Amino acid sequence: MDKGQATLFVILGAILLITIASAAYFVNQRQVQLVEGELPTLQEAPAVAQPVVAYYQTCIRQVGRDALRLVGLHGGYTSPQQLRANSFDPTGTDNDAVHMFPDTDLVAAYWHYLKSPNNCEKLGECVYDSKRPNLRGRNSIQSELEKYVTANLPSCLQDFPIDGIVVEQDDDISTRVTLTKKNVQFLVNHDLVIKRGGESFKRDQFLYVENLNLVDIYELATEITNLERQFSYLEKMTKELISAFSGRESDRLPPISDFEVALAAPRFWTKFNSERIFRDVLGTHASLFQVLNTRDYAPIIAPAAVADPELFDVIYNRMFIVPVQTEYPDLTADFVYLDWKPYFDINCPGQVCRPEGFVANFLPIPFGFHRTKFFYDVSYPLMVELSDPDAFNGQGYSFRFFMEANMRNNLPLNSEYVELADPGLPQPSEYCDPTRWHTPGKFTIKDGFTGRVVEDAAISFSCPPEVCILGSSNDEGEFKGNVPSCIGGTATVLHPEYASVSQAVDSNLPFEETIEFFPYVNVDFELEKLLIRKTGSNFFLDVINPAPLRPYEKAVVLLTRKAESNEPAFTAVAEIQGDPFKPSQNKDIRLVPGTYEVRIIATASPDPAWVIPPRERCFDAGFFDEECVLLPDEEIRFDKDQPFPTGDHSMEWELTPEDLKGAKTIRFRYVSYELSPNNDNALESLDKINLPAELTKQATTQEKLEPVIFSG
Repeated sequence: MDKGQATLFVILGAILLITIASAAYFVNQRQVQLVEGELPTLQEAPAVAQPVVAYYQTCIRQVGRDALRLVGLHGGYTSPQQLRANSFDPTGTDNDAVHMFPDTDLVAAYWHYLKSPNNCEKLGECVYDSKRPNLRGRNSIQSELEKYVTANLPSCLQDFPIDGIVVEQDDDISTRVTLTKKNVQFLVNHDLVIKRGGESFKRDQFLYVENLNLVDIYELATEITNLERQFSYLEKMTKELISAFSGRESDRLPPISDFEVALAAPRFWTKFNSERIFRDVLGTHASLFQVLNTRDYAPIIAPAAVADPELFDVIYNRMFIVPVQTEYPDLTADFVYLDWKPYFDINCPGQVCRPEGFVANFLPIPFGFHRTKFFYDVSYPLMVELSDPDAFNGQGYSFRFFMEANMRNNLPLNSEYVELADPGLPQPSEYCDPTRWHTPGKFTIKDGFTGRVVEDAAISFSCPPEVCILGSSNDEGEFKGNVPSCIGGTATVLHPEYASVSQAVDSNLPFEETIEFFPYVNVDFELEKLLIRKTGSNFFLDVINPAPLRPYEKAVVLLTRKAESNEPAFTAVAEIQGDPFKPSQNKDIRLVPGTYEVRIIATASPDPAWVIPPRERCFDAGFFDEECVLLPDEEIRFDKDQPFPTGDHSMEWELTPEDLKGAKTIRFRYVSYELSPNNDNALESLDKINLPAELTKQATTQEKLEPVIFSG
């Protein structure tokens, strides 16, 4: 070998070392970028492709912003279909979200709510839950954004409106979203071939970056929620507001505690009017909440005319401060109550609340004593809205979610505190690595109605805490292959035309399992009511003459399937209007066999209004005197602005496969109590609001309320 050859090999060796070192450097840099969320480097587009790339980025921006807005609107979700909300009863156990306005799909998730019934009494019975999604990973805000962009981007890319350019695009699109403290990155993988004249250019990745710090918004929302879960600041504020706006006058709330020496008729309040006052107080004072260390935090300065500035500061500053410790200088935080119906009760016999009173006739002067000791049970939703006014090029961005306040017997309804935490990015699982699966398994997927095999059904396998995707059934309805080993595992089958199903599977030994699941069946809902009628002073249920809803009535029918521990939840909802000119949502309701909790909530908005007029009531005032007052002190009206609750019906119902197969219509019934339209109602009429629920529990009534199925 001569010196020239040696020199050449040295040079080639040096080049090879430099290339390997450079590759290692750039690979390492790429890994750092992915971890830290830095922008990936994409191939620069030539002049022929730049208009197409610019248009594609415009589409990603449009669809990406739509996805972000929906996530902000629904509390972390792009679709309200994933949430359950009942505008008639926003604090009921059927809800994990709240309608911002009635008769709309503006629904936002509860990040903190009481999952147990409102009448639960003690720790262990009263369980709180949260629909707060994770920020990243499976079933997260990140995955919501990715799925939405992937699903909706093609509609924007149907035609590239650029003359002289031909774009050939593959049908396969995938999106990866990266969330950082600086921005939201949408990286779309999509194979395009761009042709113009004789030139051709291939492009398979497109990037759009939105300068929105969604991470900080999520972390602030989490901190606000955790402080409520730990310290119950909403409930403490609620008690303070009740105390501040209570008094002996009938236009105030009944006092939590009071003692009066007076020789006069005792004071009276009504539950109905007290609830109305409470809702008004919440509406005007919830907005006083301020979050420490946010952009719009500013202590409220007492006006010069205030007699006690220190008391003013206690009420309007300390009581309404959420002590967030992290600084969020770019974000604002607002608390909003929009008159959502609360769960509201006071320990009064019936609708009339009155103090305990007695007269001591110590001659020559008698003394009257009145002692008040009222206990409040209250639950209500409160919306939190976090905003970045500078986001979206100054258009602003908002993120909304709900928390539920729960107070019982004037105290916070506490449960064991569990901090909401973000698990962060999922780490690759060795358990779900197919190369480590060694147990032969076979799944056969069949239609529960026909017994025929179902192809293209996705199958996953869970061995807590791991969930692994196995694959899909073939044209013979089978999946064969090795699966992870597990005792006490669960196989879940998904298909867009079927209700998902889960089945317990032990996979420590070779096995064969047949899983049946049922396709959705579309049925129509009908509704009738059984009226509570009055003869003299007695009430009876008319089971002979069921009646349709009147034009001023509407009802919600909610069916929740009772799931076993390994079964997914399933809910069906219909809204039925009595007015034929108002659209009902009672057609093509999707159902599957199962055991359901049926709940029907009905209201009336009569025109002309149902009225409870003031009536004179006289009471013993002691020393052979009596004092007369008007109860209520002003008329109570029920109309379109204040609907009357005519029925609240709950029952368990089994819907078998035989019942559902071929079903076209299902008729439901509920018990209805109505006020007299002749305005001869008394305050005691409101005591009968709970009568439908009481009658519904009777076995003889339940037979008459059993749903009836009509086949085509």
